[in-house]
Amino acid sequence: MRKHFWLCVVACGLFLTPQVSATPIAYISGAAEPWGRLGGLHAMDNVFGSGNWERLEFSNAVRAGIFGGDFDYLYIDGSARSTSGFEEFVSGNRAALEGFVADGGNIFLNAARWGGTPWFDVGFNVSLSPGFSSRGYAVDTAHAVFDGIVGTSFVGSSFSHDQVVGAGLNSILQDNNHRVILAEMDYGAGHVMFGGLTLAFFGEHRYWSAESGTLRDNIIALGRPEAARSSVALVPEPATYLLLGLGLLGIGVIRRITHN
Repeated sequence: MRKHFWLCVVACGLFLTPQVSATPIAYISGAAEPWGRLGGLHAMDNVFGSGNWERLEFSNAVRAGIFGGDFDYLYIDGSARSTSGFEEFVSGNRAALEGFVADGGNIFLNAARWGGTPWFDVGFNVSLSPGFSSRGYAVDTAHAVFDGIVGTSFVGSSFSHDQVVGAGLNSILQDNNHRVILAEMDYGAGHVMFGGLTLAFFGEHRYWSAESGTLRDNIIALGRPEAARSSVALVPEPATYLLLGLGLLGIGVIRRITHN
């Protein structure tokens, strides 16, 4: 009977314990949303689900443990009034960001800056340089970023504020002057994307391309490859423990009835 009891306990644990992902995903920007729009928040919810990611600020992201091993994807946006905070954050953590990716992490580093350093070193031998554009064009139309999208050109004012310059980049989007505005690279065991996109407006403004919202979500999603998602730690939901306890209580009642 004791053997059967513990088999029931194990079975209850397996069937009554749904697993959910921990939240190793962070969206980092200034205290206010870039350009005063909610595009970044909407994209993160659309892609990862509400409550499955953390909104951090440049001022508290390191204290929150982004380099402590609990996170595997950082979306960093330094657009508009966040420009100075973005540059200070990157300058102070350039080596840590490179190490994060080299060890298997994933970063999407984007900034449509207001002014700032003309050739700003974001690490990885890559720089951002000012360059406004009202259009974006697909470099490789077969890239997964464009899945589900009709057309290969996009309009927005301004669609991008910075260009991405560096060696070893795989270009994804370019502007009307053939400057790269979205690119990626593998770095060590990880993956990093760079953008100069005014991403907060994608899918949020009626005068922007209708497909820009889908493009935005695809970019956010592909900043964290499926290989990384499959390694997310799984933890039981708090309510699961209540279900397990009720299951064990039921087993105890059955044992008592059987003995009587």
